[in-house]
Amino acid sequence: MSTSDMRLSTFVTVLCSLFIAACGSTSSNAPSATAIVADLKQGTWQQQLTLKEFEERYLENNRSVESAQRDSLGAYKEFLNRYIDFKLKVKDAYDKGFGNDPDVARELKQYRDQLAQPYLIEKEVFDAAIRDLYERRKVEIDASHILTFAAPEAAPADTLKAYNKLLDALKEIQAGASFDSVALKYSEDPSVKQNNGRLGYFTGGMMVYQFEDGAYATKPGSVSPIVRTRFGYHLIKVWDRRERVPDIRVSHILCAFKSPTDTIAAYEKITAIANALKNGGDFAKLAADSSDDTGSAQRGGDIGFSGTGRTVKPFEEAAFALKNIGDISPIVRTQFGYHLIKLTDRKKPGTLDSERDELKSLIKRNTEKFNAEQNKLTAKLKATNNYTESASALAMLFSKMDTSSATPLATLELGSAKDSVAFSFAARRYTLDSLAAFLKTVAQSEKLTLERLKYFRDLYAQRELIEYEMSQLEARYPEFKKLMQDYKDGILLFTVSERTVWSKSMPNDSMALAFYNAHRDEFKFGERVEISQITVPTKEMAEKLRAELLEKKRELDMVTAADVKKKQAEIRAALKTLKRNAPTYQAKKDSLAAALLAIKVDTEPRLFEALAKRYSETPDAKVGIFQRGENTLADIVFGNDIGTISAPIGMDEKYHLVRVDRRESPRPKTFEEAKAEAYSRYQEQRNRELEDEWLKTLRAKTEIRIYESVLMNAFRDRAMPAVSTTSN
Repeated sequence: MSTSDMRLSTFVTVLCSLFIAACGSTSSNAPSATAIVADLKQGTWQQQLTLKEFEERYLENNRSVESAQRDSLGAYKEFLNRYIDFKLKVKDAYDKGFGNDPDVARELKQYRDQLAQPYLIEKEVFDAAIRDLYERRKVEIDASHILTFAAPEAAPADTLKAYNKLLDALKEIQAGASFDSVALKYSEDPSVKQNNGRLGYFTGGMMVYQFEDGAYATKPGSVSPIVRTRFGYHLIKVWDRRERVPDIRVSHILCAFKSPTDTIAAYEKITAIANALKNGGDFAKLAADSSDDTGSAQRGGDIGFSGTGRTVKPFEEAAFALKNIGDISPIVRTQFGYHLIKLTDRKKPGTLDSERDELKSLIKRNTEKFNAEQNKLTAKLKATNNYTESASALAMLFSKMDTSSATPLATLELGSAKDSVAFSFAARRYTLDSLAAFLKTVAQSEKLTLERLKYFRDLYAQRELIEYEMSQLEARYPEFKKLMQDYKDGILLFTVSERTVWSKSMPNDSMALAFYNAHRDEFKFGERVEISQITVPTKEMAEKLRAELLEKKRELDMVTAADVKKKQAEIRAALKTLKRNAPTYQAKKDSLAAALLAIKVDTEPRLFEALAKRYSETPDAKVGIFQRGENTLADIVFGNDIGTISAPIGMDEKYHLVRVDRRESPRPKTFEEAKAEAYSRYQEQRNRELEDEWLKTLRAKTEIRIYESVLMNAFRDRAMPAVSTTSN
């Protein structure tokens, strides 16, 4: 682990241990959030802790306002004193010069560099997009479309042809022709022959974003304006808008067919299964035994949650027609075969917070949508920072390029034009010289047109705008400023604690031995059992191995006399086919002869260790010796007699046979056995002593005033006069 990683981990640990409060109960009303709960003074240094700051810090340890309201004044005081200790330690770190430590500055910069861009994108791209998508997904739309293909890179003539074709379709619709008939006539979507362009219901995040925007902007019964996507041009007819139907979870049993003769057999099979269900048969077991969908059959037919528009129409209609959890559909036919469908769960509408990760994932997977949201951010930053660009400067740059060359940037000479401004914002000027340098990193071998030059200029401007915005995060986002200050305080807390406490508490063997001798009665083993195990992938194999051990009934890898005779005959036949003059003759002969000698009858039951070596994932059967609570398998067999072998124990998708090898009574630990524990306990004790001394020193030179009448009203609504108490 790097020093930086260790510091971050320790910072989190320290803060978690800092922000712990006990529970109790009281009630009162809170004064102003700016009221002071504590006042700290050291000479000319003074810091006041407000009620607002206290409440924010108190809630940071994954607490709710409701639970905080139930806590006692004692809990508040305990937490406040811990927080004061934290503040005094950080102050001590600054006093000792650690605030200017190059290592601290370097680590803080590394953390900021890692955090800044994700933070900006989260706030300015994802937050708004997630909220919009959440609202959109409350509604689903039933729509049809007509598509004419036009790839993004299509020639202008082909693009115009596709557009004009769709205009002709629109004219026919406006003249009164039905959308279905026009779709059949004009649409180039291959599925139009099956569905007349009908897409069914869909919701936000399921379509390319331009299509989705067009559909949601169109009223039911209306046809959209022409919509451009990466596939081409679309006309969208919206038939219906409704509140989104919640996703459902279903299981199914499939009897597949591939030919007309299969159809009859499949129907007879599914009918027999349906009858078995009516007579009380278990759906999951029947799915596991009989379904032709082998993937879901392993899960009792479960295919997880699904929404509208995500599966074939007949299946979807039958599944969503089920009303009650546990209902089973009639027999349903799709192109895959015959199905029986069971409703097992219905998802309740989630909150924005509960669905945030799923919504974010939908946006990230939709690259075009994500890029569009980033472009919105760029437009916002341009407006905020007075962005301007020079078309004449860009034209000048283009004129300086040798457009006949395959690599025009390689020979580019700007001359006096190098200082011309390509774009500017926030009092920053970006010259053609800097734009040319950027181009050489992203388009060195590209034969540039003026349009492509504009594209790369915009890409450069976007990068610089975002870099500038990242540099302004502390000024624009108080939350980010606080986050960075918290991280710096955490680094300083770690550094000063390391120098003041931890580095001084490291024991050696003599210290650990002295501690061991002083606390010898505390270093003991409880009762322990030593175990061995065999770990295999299936319960069936585990049961066969156990039968071999207990019942002397061997089933696996037996070699009978008949097997030996057959194999010997095969080897002798192979020996006869060898050609004496072949270069590999002697080697092959020796190999076959060795194989012939190695074949032996093997039908006797084997011992535990031999089975472990042959079949177990851990060939060494020995696991170790354990007290209760130290090993799950040992806990399961702890009360078993020595020599007993457990039934198969399922754990972590594996099956274990566990044997109790011996039992040991409680006894004292030797120093060697207790050494690691003695080291740890000595260091913990010494850390507490040094920390107590440190805090006494810090508090002795600090005047601390706690305003209990303010503190007792934390998370309340009642105001009381602030009467202070003094504490050191």
